[in-house]
Amino acid sequence: MPDSPSPERKKDNMRLCPTCRMEISVLATKCRYCGEEVGRPRDESRALSIADLGGETVQHYAPSSSVMEALEAFRSETDSEPEIEEAPASSGVFSRLSKKQEPAKPAKAPAGDGLPELDERSQALSSLAMPSAQNKYQPSVVNQQRSIPRMVGMFAGLVAAMVCLFFAVQVFANRPEPEISAKVENPGVIILERGDSPLDALRASLETEAMDPHPSHKNVSQEARKLVLNGVNSFLNTNPWKSSDLQSASTAISKAIAVDGHPDVKRKRDEVRAEQRAYNMFLENIDSGANKVTFSFREAGETTKIEKALGEKILDRFEILQILPDRVSVQDHLRGKRPLTWHSNGEVSSP
Repeated sequence: MPDSPSPERKKDNMRLCPTCRMEISVLATKCRYCGEEVGRPRDESRALSIADLGGETVQHYAPSSSVMEALEAFRSETDSEPEIEEAPASSGVFSRLSKKQEPAKPAKAPAGDGLPELDERSQALSSLAMPSAQNKYQPSVVNQQRSIPRMVGMFAGLVAAMVCLFFAVQVFANRPEPEISAKVENPGVIILERGDSPLDALRASLETEAMDPHPSHKNVSQEARKLVLNGVNSFLNTNPWKSSDLQSASTAISKAIAVDGHPDVKRKRDEVRAEQRAYNMFLENIDSGANKVTFSFREAGETTKIEKALGEKILDRFEILQILPDRVSVQDHLRGKRPLTWHSNGEVSSP
């Protein structure tokens, strides 16, 4: 008769056979009903304990309440002792060196956290593992004060360098270019020195300048051009005025424009042409009773008539001073108030 199962034996968990669907033990490898091998079931998830992993459970020591009270009393007595005031550190070099050589004190555990005080060996290890906040770099006020003069010095040096660079550029830009002698001799210089015709000197200087554009040749041409224009002005500003002077001015400027096309010469030609149109006015009618006169002049191929009274200006330059039955006296404000007389027969004279 088989032995009856012990009441202390734990009953195995049951599972269904995958073939006949009968209940069998979870530890069975073969079904007792159909004889099929079923194998051990595979756990989808299994939580491993410390014992399964080969470790062991460590019990931490918890001091009793009497021990903690004794530690708290000792800590309170230690904190109540008066602290010895340290002498103020001097600001000398040796004091700063001594400060650097002092080792950093290990951080103390905050009071009232319920933990016992660390011994010297534990405090040394904690200082190596956890550096205190005192070791962190904190810029002091002394270092900041020392950096201010350094920054000011750097800024002053930069400004001085920029000023020196500016003056160096100015000196280099204003440096006179080396004078290069002319390759060709200018005959216009000789003509001017002899006092001959300025127009001949201008022609010779321009020809030399075309062959050798040296600055000295340009200066000679400018001087000769100035003398030519001054000669034309002398004909225009003669007092008393003569019609031959106006003709001489026209001839001189025509010759100059044929030699030199400079803008100054062209402007003087236009001035001479305007002078010729103004002095070619014709006295059309004299109304001595009403003190009015009528002048006519041609411009752009058309004849224009102007009626003016005593004291008024003709062409904004000829002021009417006197009206007689056969002539009219005027004053040219453009040529230094030069007196002129227009006769009824068309002649123009200057008293």
